[in-house]
Amino acid sequence: MPFGMTHKELLTRIIERALQLLKSEIGGDLEGEVEIKLYEMVHPEILKRWLVYSLERKANIEVSGVASIRHSSFGAVRTLHFPLRRNQTIEEYLTFQAQNILALPLENGALISPLWDIAEDSLIRTGVVLHGEGKVESGAVVSFYSYLKNCEVKSGAVVREFSHCVGAVIGENSIIGPYARLREGTVLSKEVRIGNFVEIKNSRISEGVNANHLSYIGDATVERNVNIGAGTITCNYDGVKKNPTFIGEESFIGSNTALVAPIKIDHHVVVGAGSTLTKSVPAWSLAVARGRQMIVKDWAKRFFRKKGLSGKGGG
Repeated sequence: MPFGMTHKELLTRIIERALQLLKSEIGGDLEGEVEIKLYEMVHPEILKRWLVYSLERKANIEVSGVASIRHSSFGAVRTLHFPLRRNQTIEEYLTFQAQNILALPLENGALISPLWDIAEDSLIRTGVVLHGEGKVESGAVVSFYSYLKNCEVKSGAVVREFSHCVGAVIGENSIIGPYARLREGTVLSKEVRIGNFVEIKNSRISEGVNANHLSYIGDATVERNVNIGAGTITCNYDGVKKNPTFIGEESFIGSNTALVAPIKIDHHVVVGAGSTLTKSVPAWSLAVARGRQMIVKDWAKRFFRKKGLSGKGGG
């Protein structure tokens, strides 16, 4: 269960959220009897696992067998229904309830699962969706229309607009986005910069790394203070399995570089822009792997005469 919560603790949070919804629905304080019924499972082995208990609150709460929450007071009956799939385990049911049904809408249009731990001095901007479970620590900012699921945003980190993160850790004072994508297994250390249209999957990115534009980093270990130029990709999939890439500290990877994994770029290496590397590179080396540039003077004059063009422009 998330962050060490027991089934009962999680179910308590779900019920508390349901009461908030119900209170909003009927207005004012809850009075009289509140009846909360959970989904009736059809498999007897699943039925045996139900947790049934009462909570001492303003209203009496009864937990039993169907998917509704019902409040009866002053002759009025209000019911909130939670449609669910059949044959779910208790873990699947509780997770579904907490993550998908009982999200907390904010006034600015953000939608937050109750399993997220949000620091009071953090900032969640308009249109953000925090799905699943996670943490946003002190001083962190999640900016407009970003989507995070099962993530941790460490103190002082900034998630810029329209970023998409699942199963990732964003380190202290790191900045990602706008339009960044962090996939499962990504761990960013502190003061990392991941810019627009950069995708990272299942990789450990150390302190001070910069990858600012249009790159893919998959199944990689990137040590501190590495600069990854625009258009760099780790070619991690050979058609059968995923292969690792290692980039040592203080290395500089030039723009439009392809690193064909498995490969190790040792520390303090410079890789020339436009290179395709298939062999590991030792420390303190320059690696360049691209076709040699050739210039043939006046060749274009013959080309344009043959094409019947003046050479002053096309279109």
